[in-house]
Order: sequence, then C-alpha cells, then structure tokens
Amino acid sequence: MEITGQVVCSPLRAVKEQYSVKSEEEVGKQKSTKGGWKTMPFILGNESCANLALTSLHANLVVFLTTEYNKDRLTAAIIATIWGGSNLLSPLMGAYLADSYLGRAAIIKKEDFEENGSEPNPWKLCTVKKIQELKSVISVLPVWSSGIVASFMLMGSSHTYMVYQALHMNRNLGSLLVPASSYIIFSMLATSIWLPLYERVVLPFFRRLTKREEGISVMERIGTGLVISVQAMTVAALVEVKRRQSSNPISAFWLGPQYTLIGLAEAFYAIGMIEFFYERFPKSMSSTAAALFWCSMGIGLLLNSVVFKVVHKATGESGKQAWLPENLDQGHLEYYYCFCVGLGVLNFIYFLVCSRGVKYVETDGKNIITKGKEGRLEFSA
Repeated sequence: MEITGQVVCSPLRAVKEQYSVKSEEEVGKQKSTKGGWKTMPFILGNESCANLALTSLHANLVVFLTTEYNKDRLTAAIIATIWGGSNLLSPLMGAYLADSYLGRAAIIKKEDFEENGSEPNPWKLCTVKKIQELKSVISVLPVWSSGIVASFMLMGSSHTYMVYQALHMNRNLGSLLVPASSYIIFSMLATSIWLPLYERVVLPFFRRLTKREEGISVMERIGTGLVISVQAMTVAALVEVKRRQSSNPISAFWLGPQYTLIGLAEAFYAIGMIEFFYERFPKSMSSTAAALFWCSMGIGLLLNSVVFKVVHKATGESGKQAWLPENLDQGHLEYYYCFCVGLGVLNFIYFLVCSRGVKYVETDGKNIITKGKEGRLEFSA
C-alpha cells in the first residue's frame, strides 16, 4: 500500500501514524485563511522600511568612514562595497535552510524508506523532484550572471562615487543643506512611482499591442533594464563632465536624472529577474529563487571593490593622474563611468545570447509544460 501525503512531523513517525498524514486531495482542497490583500500594507510597509534602511546605511557609510574615521575615499568605497556585498550574500544560506529543512511542501511515499522503516541515506535516494530542482538552478545561471554586472554598475556607483560627486556640488536647498547621501531618494521614488504606473497603464497597453497576457515578456523586461542601466552610466558621465567644467559648483540636483534612471533600471531588470527565477523554480524553492537575485547583487558589489582598486592602480601608473583620486576635481570619474558604459554594452550582448535559449518550464502536476517564446504551450509526458 502506498502512503502519500504532507509531512506534518518526522518522516518515520508519519509512516507509523497514518492519521497525521493528509492525502494529496485533502491538501489540495484546503483553503488557507491566511494572506490575501489584508496583508499587503504590512508587506509593503516592511519592504519599504527595510530598503530605506539598507540604502540609507550603505550610502551614508562612505561619508561616515571619510569624515569620522579619516579614511581616504577609495578605501571607504571598497569597505562599503565589501560590507554591502557580504550582507547581500547572506539570504542564500537562509533560503537553503528554509527550502530544505524548514518547509511544509514535502510529499512522502512508502518506498522512500528502508525495509525496517528507517529513513534512507539521502545520497542513495534522489527523487525526480530534486533532479528537476537542480536543472532549474543550472538553467538560470547564464541569465543570472548578467545581473552581476548590472548590480556592479548601478549599486556600486550609486552608493559610493555618486555620493562623492554630491559632496563636490552645491547641496543648498534654501537654508537647508541636503546630505550628500540623500539624493539616492530619486532612485527609490522612480521605482515606487513606476511600478503602479506599469501595472495600471503600460501593461494594459502592451497587452492590447502584443495580444499576449504578459504584455512584455520577462526577458524583454530584463533586457530593457540592462539598456537603461547603460543610459544611467552615460548620463552620469555627462553630468560629471559638466561639473568639472563649471567654474562654480553646480546644483547637486543634477544627479537626479542619473539616479532616476538607476531606479527605472532596477524596476525593470531586478523585478524581471526575480519573476524569472520564480517561473523557473518549483514552489519548494521559492526562498532560493528570491535569494539568488540578492546573491547576484552581493557578488556585483564585491566585484566592485576589486575593480575600484584595479582601476585606481592601473590608471595611476607612470606618474599619471588616477581616475579615482581623493579629490575628484583632479581625477577623471567620467572615464570610469564610460568604462561602465562599455561593460554594460558587452553585458547586454551577453544577455541577448543567453536569452535566445530560454524556455519556460511549468507543470500541471502530471505533465511537464514547455512554454515557447511566443507564449505557445507544448506538453510532454
């Protein structure tokens, strides 16, 4: 006799006590009384506060290290990116624990156990489900890696040298002196305003235009975000040129356009990337799907700390003035932004190559459903 159900205790106890294991039909018919729209204000409030706290802390860290600890700006930028990158890598471990050991989505069968009823060696038992999970992770790695470069360009610059730019600009707003790290609010506002605008206006428009339910595909959204990230670095380079050529300090609100583009880029590629992971991964790996995105951002920031050091050393050889000196007026920050533009263009081409082979895989419980690029569903047993 085959015993199938949802694990509500240890696997061995579930086999011995059949009354504690619910059938798959019973689990499917159950309706949860949790969640729903009533939880949305709490989720939005929590996410808003968490992102504001993390972003503010990261942007203020470079100012704190230079003013209170007397660190040079390059060292402060490297410390900040290492801290930020390490911080963003931590969710991956939590997601692994949540999906592997702390979940409820686990289904057991009698043959999963040894003849004496003991639990089997996990190295000897490998279910189709676990194989599909591994294939899901492998399949997203090429597209996932393109997010590393995007995070390297956007987060690394916006939290470090763009803050230094503001320190060299006129930050007066009437009688108020605006903190240099506060201009990143343009990025957060752009993301917050764009998301409901996209859902209410842009998405319905593209649904009518493309005759597709998703309007713009996930891959198209990610690609759009990568293009906007290149535009953000281009604008940043132009603003830095204007700042250096001006005889008097220009207003720090000139940083608004580049921060706004960074917010739009994140709204496209970041959310598109998370949605892509959720589509590719089974529900049992939902925590891993979200953590994988933060992992790409963390690696991007860690990469930034290395690039800062390499660029400074390479451009300052043979008595030349380095691009990223202590005094930005004596360096060439705009060259560094142009370097990011070139890197972003190469990354976009790499993304296009990776995205050509993407197919969306879903399941209706019995069959594997392969979804083509045009939304066509192909069924296979």
